[in-house]
Amino acid sequence: MPNKIACSLLSTFKIVLYAYLLLGFGWMGFAQETFEESPFIDMELRVDSTTYSWQDNALLINGKTQLPFFYDLDNAVAEVTFILAGYADADNISLRYSNDYTLIDSVLVIDNRMRFKVKFNNLTEADFLKFIFKEDIDSSASHFYDIFLFPYTDSNLQILPSNTDFFIGEEQILEISVNNINNVIVSNKWVNEEKINYLIRKENDHLVIHLLPKHKGFYTLNVSLPLQKPRLWNQKYLFNSSPIIKRIEIKNGKLGFLNINQPEITPSEDTKTAISIQIDNDEKLTLEKTYRIEDQEEPGGALIAELFTQSSLSNGKVLSTLRTYAYHRKSEGYLFIKSNDQALFVTNFDITPRTKIKNIYIQRPGRNWEKSNKIYPGENINVRLEGEGLHKAKFTFDGTIQQQYDTLLNNENNLQFRISVPINISSNTIPIFNNNRPSGETLEVLQYQRPKTLDFVIIDIDGNDYTVSSLNKPIYYEQTITDLLIRFENSRIDYADKIHGKQFLEIGVQIRNKEGNIIELYEFDDLVICPGDNSPRADKYDKSDCSDNVINLNNYIKNKTSKLPEWAQIELDIRHRKDANDAVRYNQKVNVVLKRANSFDIDVSFPAGLLVLKFNKQSNFANFGGVSLAMMAQMSFYQPGKIAEYKPYKIGAGFIFVNAFNFSESAVLSRDVGLVVLGSIYPISREKKLTFPLYAGFGYFLQEKAPFFMLGPGIQVRF
Repeated sequence: MPNKIACSLLSTFKIVLYAYLLLGFGWMGFAQETFEESPFIDMELRVDSTTYSWQDNALLINGKTQLPFFYDLDNAVAEVTFILAGYADADNISLRYSNDYTLIDSVLVIDNRMRFKVKFNNLTEADFLKFIFKEDIDSSASHFYDIFLFPYTDSNLQILPSNTDFFIGEEQILEISVNNINNVIVSNKWVNEEKINYLIRKENDHLVIHLLPKHKGFYTLNVSLPLQKPRLWNQKYLFNSSPIIKRIEIKNGKLGFLNINQPEITPSEDTKTAISIQIDNDEKLTLEKTYRIEDQEEPGGALIAELFTQSSLSNGKVLSTLRTYAYHRKSEGYLFIKSNDQALFVTNFDITPRTKIKNIYIQRPGRNWEKSNKIYPGENINVRLEGEGLHKAKFTFDGTIQQQYDTLLNNENNLQFRISVPINISSNTIPIFNNNRPSGETLEVLQYQRPKTLDFVIIDIDGNDYTVSSLNKPIYYEQTITDLLIRFENSRIDYADKIHGKQFLEIGVQIRNKEGNIIELYEFDDLVICPGDNSPRADKYDKSDCSDNVINLNNYIKNKTSKLPEWAQIELDIRHRKDANDAVRYNQKVNVVLKRANSFDIDVSFPAGLLVLKFNKQSNFANFGGVSLAMMAQMSFYQPGKIAEYKPYKIGAGFIFVNAFNFSESAVLSRDVGLVVLGSIYPISREKKLTFPLYAGFGYFLQEKAPFFMLGPGIQVRF
């Protein structure tokens, strides 16, 4: 017995162990680790002939896990494959649209792989590049996953060989070869070093360097430029180019070159006031003497400035004063220091006007430049300043977020900026500062006056709300209208991401009767609806002219809505004022119709030639009678979907005076009075006062005390 129990326990243990192992190996097939909390276990990106894998190549860069990849072309094409986890359903996962790339092949799903092809849009300029996926969990919930990419490239820079000689004071321009000029960032500013000054700038599709030697001797130029996209060097991503290295020999000039301590001179407002400078000392330079500075070596040159030497300084300079008489740019050529008409020295410096803004231009997205200083809260706009000496300025726009444009667009007479105006800016003006001092120019901040769709206008009929912008047919109202309110939901005007400002409206009111005739006109011609407290600029609006948010129509019209007849119409023409907005205006017409299913009236008619069947002992049709008189309380019925149009029949009850106009003693056409229920059919329009209906009905003769049935034509007169 114990052996049987032991065998049984051993068998059970084997089964459990087998199941456990089977379950464990099966689970290992599904428990693959996903990344970025997404339903993907791996990603492959193939650019040119190189494939990059998330599992093998992804790195933590700037605090985010990203997939680095190399590119040569800004518009490179890549084949992308995402491998799904076992539990993921590809039908619920979709790639979202992005401006950074264009999907050129539809997403193909094979087994657990999603494959597609994209064409990148300017990789060099693309920031925060990523694929965004949306996964629908159920009908009410979705998850979004960001898969970050980190593009890098090579930017090789080298000064092209030349046989140029370098002399003190003579500026030389050399070309720099570069394989991706858009990836290079230049400052367009002169850099001062001990023996040479240099400037690197972009010229069309080329990169050039300006070299201005200052002292004799050998000099090694070693410059690295910042990059938009990094390069890979020694397993590190660097945002600086490899060094540009050039060794040059600087020789003495034909004439001695004298540097001054100010490469750019700005004349004083009082042109008679001299400017204090320091100039290189030279044995040929005489103290306490005035020298002419002209624009040519030969006699007769234009006088640019006068130099007066005062005293020698311990730093090898001469303290001097300079009086300027004309503007000069170094790019225009050298300046010559002369004694009488004899050129003794060469120098060069800029003499430029004082910084002055003359014109301000604004450019909005998708629009041309316009001469204006008027801007709006929340705008992202381009600002161009025109004037003189602007390159010396450091402009700031107080209270905004600004970014100066590529310096290729900037020069002495033009500067461009891109600024973001805070949506909650409190000031009505934005001062333009130059080096933290007011320039005297400002941008004017205006409040928006953009017409808003009329979804903020509500028609309230006895507590039933109708949004004006959604009305595309008349409102049929079957009850008496106690009050008709025009309500303005000002919380629907401004939103955090869209500002419209005050809404200037007009509302025309027409009231028509059943026949369509106008019985009253009224005009609300100066309504100003101010945005509500939810507006980011709620406390910035001038609310002195704001209208009430509710208009009770009965407070303004003579024909009160509760007393309007059936099928009366209240027509409201709601529109933006033409004089308040230059943009597209909205206009909506609302028609409220007092609908009724039926109506009640009193008719007098003259049935003639009636066939009357009396239900008495004889029970036969009497002869055709003469003209009778009927007075009926009639019920009329209206056709559905039409305004005040009757159905072609009526039902009524009343009295009939049979043969009412027979005054003879003939027994054949005896007179009698009956109570009758009649139905009538009208073959022609009943809008006429005289009509010829057909009658059918039954009743009871009071004189003969007999019920009857009648059928026949008649004449009806309506009052």
